[in-house]
Amino acid sequence: MITDDDIRETLHRRAADATVSADAWRRVEARIAAGESAAHRPSSPGGPGRWTVTLLAAAAVVVVVAASLALLSLDEDQKVRTTPADGGTTTPTSSPERSTTTPPTSGPTTTSGPPGTERSVSSDTTGPGPGPSTTAEPPRTPDERLTDQSRLTMTGIGPVRTGMTIEEASQAAGLTVRLEPDSFISGVPGEGCGFAEAVGGPEGVSFMVVDHRIVRVDVIAGAVTTVSGIGMGSTEADIQATYDGVVVEPHMYRPDGHNLVFRALSEPAHLLLFETDRGVVVGFRSGLESAVRAPEGCS
Repeated sequence: MITDDDIRETLHRRAADATVSADAWRRVEARIAAGESAAHRPSSPGGPGRWTVTLLAAAAVVVVVAASLALLSLDEDQKVRTTPADGGTTTPTSSPERSTTTPPTSGPTTTSGPPGTERSVSSDTTGPGPGPSTTAEPPRTPDERLTDQSRLTMTGIGPVRTGMTIEEASQAAGLTVRLEPDSFISGVPGEGCGFAEAVGGPEGVSFMVVDHRIVRVDVIAGAVTTVSGIGMGSTEADIQATYDGVVVEPHMYRPDGHNLVFRALSEPAHLLLFETDRGVVVGFRSGLESAVRAPEGCS
């Protein structure tokens, strides 16, 4: 049987764990006091007795406690935790408005992706599946096509490598590599030895072709440099500081010039050669050793 002391003890416990507010406590105390007052009055026939009043007060306590618990649960639900970029968690000082769930629509919705990007996702699941689509070829980066930003290596330039045919070089460069018919000694383009160039390609770059395959890349002008940054106008001191073990040789046709030759251990069949005049680079080339060593090209 519930007594007034039981009710007060329950209220005190709820007040201690902050589930009953001060206003609720005062309202229940008032109800208990009213019940005690009625209990001391003689009950009229058909009127409420002491136990009826006590039960009503207990019911009021239950209602107030339930309402307080609901409010406490609502307050906890409104605390939103966010994830910063460093993976930690922070809690806002002021609770934001509660988000509501909207029914899906037939139009596209946007979901957030990585920072600074968005991707569009269709939320319509009732329509037909996607039909066939064509995707345009993405633009190539400087390393994927032949441009002024391409760099000369021991075995080629940018995506074009020694050993490629003209067709393979055109596909790799993203440009048409065209043979120079008058340059071939045999008179038949591609057969014997001659030169080719990329239409719309970097200035001053040409390809030495022997029996339809590229064997050497020449740079005689423009902004193209080696991977290490040596290009037209660089000095002999720059080359010697950049390439360990470079060999300085006299130039066949330039009294004040030299050939500076570098061989990489990783590519023993290839050479990188810089031609200088008065200590400054006036041309450079790379490729198979026999082709690079030919000072007059195909002559």
